[in-house]
Amino acid sequence: YIPSLELAFELNGICHYKPIYGIDVFTKAVFRDILREHECKIKHIDLYILDCRSETHFKEKEGEKYLDEITSRIKEKYEENKNKDT
Repeated sequence: YIPSLELAFELNGICHYKPIYGIDVFTKAVFRDILREHECKIKHIDLYILDCRSETHFKEKEGEKYLDEITSRIKEKYEENKNKDT
């Protein structure tokens, strides 16, 4: 979460999309995800969710694409805010 940009990121692995640890764990995860999205909307925070379900072992090389996405979104949001101030 970057307070000055009102921007948050979440990397969601397979547990957010399939009940691999059982239906109870999955249901709680889905509920928390919905609640988090709702709270971000109320607080005017842009929540950017990255779908990482295809990653079985998160390693530096695989993580670069997510880092690029995050960096790009931060730059976009920074520019938006900068343009609002002028």
